[in-house]
Amino acid sequence: MSTVTPLYPASAWELPLIDATLWYEKEPPARRFVVDGWLARATGALLVGEDGVGKSLLAQQLATCVAAGRSFLGLNVEHAGALYVSCEDDENELWRRQRAINQALGVPIGAAPAMLSSLVGHTNVELGFYDQNNQFRLSPVALGIVACAKERGAALIVLDNLAHFFPGNENVRHDVAAFCAAIERMAIDADATVLILAHPSKAGAEYSGSTGWSAHVRQRWYMERDDVDRDSRTLRKSKANYAESGTEVRCRWMNWAFVNEADLPPNVVAQLAGTAQAAAENDAFLRCLAAATERRQAVSHNPGVNYAPNIFRAMPEGKGFKEEAFKNALQRLLAIGKIELDQPVWKRENRAWKFGIKASDQCTDPSSQVIENTCTDPAPTPRTDPHTPPAQVIDFTCTDLHAPTPLCTTYITGAAPEAAAPDDPDPLSLPPMGGGQ
Repeated sequence: MSTVTPLYPASAWELPLIDATLWYEKEPPARRFVVDGWLARATGALLVGEDGVGKSLLAQQLATCVAAGRSFLGLNVEHAGALYVSCEDDENELWRRQRAINQALGVPIGAAPAMLSSLVGHTNVELGFYDQNNQFRLSPVALGIVACAKERGAALIVLDNLAHFFPGNENVRHDVAAFCAAIERMAIDADATVLILAHPSKAGAEYSGSTGWSAHVRQRWYMERDDVDRDSRTLRKSKANYAESGTEVRCRWMNWAFVNEADLPPNVVAQLAGTAQAAAENDAFLRCLAAATERRQAVSHNPGVNYAPNIFRAMPEGKGFKEEAFKNALQRLLAIGKIELDQPVWKRENRAWKFGIKASDQCTDPSSQVIENTCTDPAPTPRTDPHTPPAQVIDFTCTDLHAPTPLCTTYITGAAPEAAAPDDPDPLSLPPMGGGQ
């Protein structure tokens, strides 16, 4: 009779069992939150956002709020130690950022409530490695972070960012699952929330790589910028296994920190939003005008088949803006000298000039070149009556050998392409964000 040899000895591994009899007639401990209803303690979490949206600033501000006991964008926090570890910003950058955060929160300028660490220039900062049995093990870096957090009583550990700390392939589910399990191990050992910053996929998903990034983290935040008001941000709780998901907070980048829009006076928010809207409309108009000029499509300020606002609203470059927005932008840009009306834009095959709206810093005829001592056709005088054909200079010969007058003229007005910004309130005169000491 044959016997089967077990692959592993019976004593090699023992399944840990929970003694549920200890629960009898007892209440489970209350769930603890570092950020009330948003970030549970002793678990892993992911903060995702596109490049430049301000994840690092937001994360350092979060750590400061926890360490200083100040509300975070209107959300209550646990007053405890916090550790922020950056692999992308050096000490001076963290210092500059901290001053702006302190000013927004009403914290003394020279204070650094949260523990800060910069690993810029350090190599091999991965949080783990695979041993000879292909098992993921925590690295000395991870163990050192946990030891520091435990020693200083940190309830929050922020790691910036995933690309530096993750040693595997983000598209391989096994690698992702092992890494997320290691993050949970760090969170349990340190009794702290471990929040890792990451980038979304280029395809538009809220995370990059395997779906394991969503399945194996218990909490995930997503930060995005408003398409029109580029200083406005939305922080959304995309996943929360321990609280209600789907809620969001709107905040605004102001003076190098984020402030809760609800904490700003309504008239200030309206002014800032109006300025951002005007600037976005101006940019869209100039973007459409450049595209139309490149395609040799003349546009006019007069209502008709070539009416610029009507044409621009249907262009891909003008997506999201209506005709009324382009009407407003036309008047603003004309007032500040960024565009000119009834200007020569290009020449047709018969050498007749095509007139229309022109950006004031564009060359009259980009195709014209001055070669050696031969003069090209000079730019015609802009017509004053749009219904009268302009006089054409066809045969013009230089009689001297001096350098000809350049045909391209840059008009410098000193005005910005966007509408004038309203006077920002002195940030020091605003009440501290969140108020609580």
